[in-house]
Amino acid sequence: MESLHGVAVADPYRWLEDGASAEVRASSMMLRGRHADLSDRMASPGGAPHMTLKHRLRLCLAALVFLLGTSCVTRPTSAPSNSDPRSPLTDANQQFRTMYAASRTSLLARTRPIVIVDFGRLVLLRHAKPDLEEPHNPPLYHRYKGIAHIPMAIYVTLAPWLDTPGAPEWRASLQILGDKLRPVLSELDSLGFPPEDLQRQREIVTASLTFIDDALARPALEP
Repeated sequence: MESLHGVAVADPYRWLEDGASAEVRASSMMLRGRHADLSDRMASPGGAPHMTLKHRLRLCLAALVFLLGTSCVTRPTSAPSNSDPRSPLTDANQQFRTMYAASRTSLLARTRPIVIVDFGRLVLLRHAKPDLEEPHNPPLYHRYKGIAHIPMAIYVTLAPWLDTPGAPEWRASLQILGDKLRPVLSELDSLGFPPEDLQRQREIVTASLTFIDDALARPALEP
């Protein structure tokens, strides 16, 4: 257990940082053995029933679904509008898109229900029913992000003018940002932050406003 910025943090894997210890070496050897065993089983035609050619193909197709984005799971694909219909490459690529859509539909139809986690949303693909989509992140998550973005907002406001500190353009933008931040202080208590986190959020907002006021009080921007 250690204290980071006043917060107690437990790190159950800290012992792995000591690469010279016998315990870490034994753990590494055990993991290497497991990896070698799994690699041998995957390479052997009869060693892993779950890695037959059929399952490997399905695994590759599933990987394509996620690599190409979950939007292609719930939305139809279409050819780019600027494609040249006379191009053999365009024709071959369109054939891939057609085959991919058919394979994707077949795979998903036989493996539903599936839950896809796509950043801030959950998508439930169901059998013979419309897909469901719901927000994944709770409102408090976005409030934490909003507080964390405040120092970043100050930086992006001032960054374009750091090489020309005498330019006055930054001042109006920073003033607007400060005016929008001041009401946040009085709102913090009602945003649902846990008591152990509320003071930290207040410190971030207060320090940011102090920085803004100090910068505006100076005759020029000081990098």
